[in-house]
Amino acid sequence: VNNALQIFLSKSLDDLVPELIYTDSLINTIAKALNSLKNNKDLAQVFELLDVDFSKVNYNQKWNVTDKKSFANALATILRSTTFLLFFLTKAQ
Repeated sequence: VNNALQIFLSKSLDDLVPELIYTDSLINTIAKALNSLKNNKDLAQVFELLDVDFSKVNYNQKWNVTDKKSFANALATILRSTTFLLFFLTKAQ
């Protein structure tokens, strides 16, 4: 696959993946999804119980994602308000 991409597109798989994954667009999509959860009345009590505070993050900011590191920083910022929720979900059995 990698050789075919290099022949037809003059790019390797390693060159294409960062351009498709590490984008402001993907971060904005994730941010919008999380931001929409804060208005879900059915989940409000769960979020309160798990100390999820969506007001700590500006989901509408410019993320300036250009590479893996900036993508990770933006994703960490977005997920910061859900830290305990993510911990709970990954440890619950």
